[in-house]
Amino acid sequence: MTIKFGEKNESEEKISKAEIDKEDIKNENEIPDGGWGWMVLFATVVMRMLVSGVYVSFGLFIKEFITEFNSNQTILSWLVSFNQAINLGITPLASYLGAKISHRFVALLGSVIVSTSFALPYFVPKLWVIFLSGSILNGIGQGFVYLSSTVILTTYFDKNLSIVLGIYASGFGIASFAMVPLISSLIESFGWRLTMLIYGGCLSLCIVLALTFKPVKFKFRKIEDKNENPKGDESKVNQNELEIESLNNSNQTLESKVTESEDIQFFVRDHEANENENKITTVIDIDKLNPVNIEPVSDSKGYQESKPNESNNKSKLGYGPLFRNPIFMLFVLSNLLFFLGHDNTYIYTKLKATESGVSESKALILLTLIGVGNVIGRLGFGYLGSLKRVNVYFLYVACVIMTGGNVLLSRVAFTYPVMVLYTCGFGIFIGGSITLNAFVITKILNIEQFSIGLAMTSFVQAMGLLGGAPLVGFIYDTTKTLNWSFIVSGSFMICSGLLLIFPLFSREFRKKQKFC
Repeated sequence: MTIKFGEKNESEEKISKAEIDKEDIKNENEIPDGGWGWMVLFATVVMRMLVSGVYVSFGLFIKEFITEFNSNQTILSWLVSFNQAINLGITPLASYLGAKISHRFVALLGSVIVSTSFALPYFVPKLWVIFLSGSILNGIGQGFVYLSSTVILTTYFDKNLSIVLGIYASGFGIASFAMVPLISSLIESFGWRLTMLIYGGCLSLCIVLALTFKPVKFKFRKIEDKNENPKGDESKVNQNELEIESLNNSNQTLESKVTESEDIQFFVRDHEANENENKITTVIDIDKLNPVNIEPVSDSKGYQESKPNESNNKSKLGYGPLFRNPIFMLFVLSNLLFFLGHDNTYIYTKLKATESGVSESKALILLTLIGVGNVIGRLGFGYLGSLKRVNVYFLYVACVIMTGGNVLLSRVAFTYPVMVLYTCGFGIFIGGSITLNAFVITKILNIEQFSIGLAMTSFVQAMGLLGGAPLVGFIYDTTKTLNWSFIVSGSFMICSGLLLIFPLFSREFRKKQKFC
C-alpha cells in the first residue's frame, strides 16, 4: 500500500512513486536509553512501591475494621476486590487520557486521587467512606499511576527496556517487605485512622515524583530522496522532513505498530523543489513500517494528515477472532482461575500464622518474605524469559502450578520453618507468573492481536480479583478456619496451570512453540 502526500505541480505532471525504506529514515531524537530516564525509573519504582503499599497492607487494616465496625471477613474482603478490579479495569480510560493530554498529567491526577482518597477516612471514619475512598477511588488512582508509569518508561528506554520494566515491577515486592512493617508499626502506635492519614501524606510524594515524567518527542528526517521525474525534471527535495508526533508522547517509531489510541497522527509538510519551486509528491510505502493501514485526509492548509483505516484489518483485529481461538480462550479461563486465588495468601498469611500460635512479629516477617520472594521472582524469571534457549510457555506453566503448590503447602505448615518455605516459594513463583503472563500472550496471538488480547486478559483478571477475595472470605466465615480458604485458592491456581497443558495437544501450537 502506498500513500501520497503533498500536491501536484502546476503542469499537472505526475511524479513517479518512491519508497522510503527504514534505512532512509534517521532518528533525530533517538530513545535516550539512560540520561534523564534513570531519574524517571527511580521515580516510577518509588511510586510503585508507595502505591502498592496500599494493597499489601489491606490485611492489616481489615483486622482493625472487623473490630471497629463489628463486620466480618466476607464483607471486608470486597475492599480488596474492588480496589484491584478497578485498578485493572480503569486502564483503558487512563490510556485514553494519556493519549489526549499526556501521561504526566495522568500520573499527577492518579497521585492526587491516591493520596487524598486514602487519607479521607481519617476525617469521616465510616465503613461506606472506606469502601468509596480507600477502595474504589484509590483503585482508580492506582490504575492511573501504574499505566502512566509503564508507558513513560517505554519512551526513555529501548535496549534496556526489559531490564528496566523488571526493576519497575519489583517495586511491588519492595512494598511487601518495606511498607508492611512500616504500616504495622504505625497501626500499633497511632491506630488505623491516623495511620491512613499519615500514609496518605506519604502517597502525596507521588505528585512530586510524577513531575519527572518529561515527555519525549521523536523526529525523523528523510536523509535521501529516491524520487525521479520520468520527464527529466531534476528537481530534488531540499529538506524533506517527516515529523511524527504521538499525542500520548509514547515511544512511537516508524518501525513500531500503531497503538490502541486512534489519535496518533502523522503530519507531512509540503516541500519546494530547488529549481522550479514546484511542489512535488512524496509517496511513502508504509506497509513495511506499520501494520495498520493509513489513508490521507487533507486539511485547509494544504497539509496532509493520515489516519488509521481499519477497514482492511477487521478480519484480523477485534474480539471476534479471539473468541474463535480455543487456545487463547483456555489461556483466558486459566487467568480467571489464577486470579480467583491470587489475593488469599496476601491477605490471610499473617492471620493464619497467628491462629497457629505464631507471634505477631514472626507472622509479620512472613509477609515480608513474600515481598522478598516476589522481587526475586520478577527479576529472575524475567531474565530467564529473555533467554532464547528457554521456552517461555513451559516456564510460565511451571510457575503457575508451583504457585498453587506452595499455597497448598500451607495446609501442612505446622512449624515456622515450613511457613517460611511456603511464603518464600509463593512470592518467587507468583512474581514469575505475573512477569511472564504478557509474554505468553505473544506466543499465542499474532502481534497485531496483542493489544486486544492483553485488554481481554486484563478484564478477566479483574473479574477474578473481584470475586476471589469475597469467596475466600465467605469460606472463612463459614468454616471458621483459614485452611479451606488456602486449599481452595491453591486448587484454583493448580487447575489454572493444568488447563494450559491442553494446547500442547495441538500440533500447530506445538510447532509454533517449537516443541516439535
